[in-house]
Amino acid sequence: MFSVGIAEEIGEGIGSELERRANLLGIRIFLSEPSGADLVVISPLATVRRARGRYVILPGESRVKVSADCAVTYGLCARDTVTMSSLSEDSMVISLQRNILTLGSGLAECQEIPVALSGRLGAAGELCVTAALLALGVNPLKLTSIT
Repeated sequence: MFSVGIAEEIGEGIGSELERRANLLGIRIFLSEPSGADLVVISPLATVRRARGRYVILPGESRVKVSADCAVTYGLCARDTVTMSSLSEDSMVISLQRNILTLGSGLAECQEIPVALSGRLGAAGELCVTAALLALGVNPLKLTSIT
């Protein structure tokens, strides 16, 4: 079980959605304070200045100072590791631009991941939660079937 710290604004729903999807996938996570967690997830609207943990997921455009073994960005820029390649009313295709190591020392390889939209999160929130699930070692093929 990994500790996951979520930095988010009230009502954003990133932490609850990540926990819900992890449970659906049979992954046990422990939500904790962001500082020092195994996985620190910074939501699209969070206003934090620093993040420290083994692994940090953050918006690509943020100016957060990161202290981590691994950091992965998400967003709509070509520089971001996790980005969107297409969007429709009820689904999106998420592009993993670079291979990433997972917390369990696995490897998520570059690929396109089609996902159904739950309606609970916007596009940036979907990218954030998907990046966190990949960091936790979820097989990308499993992401296509959960909403």
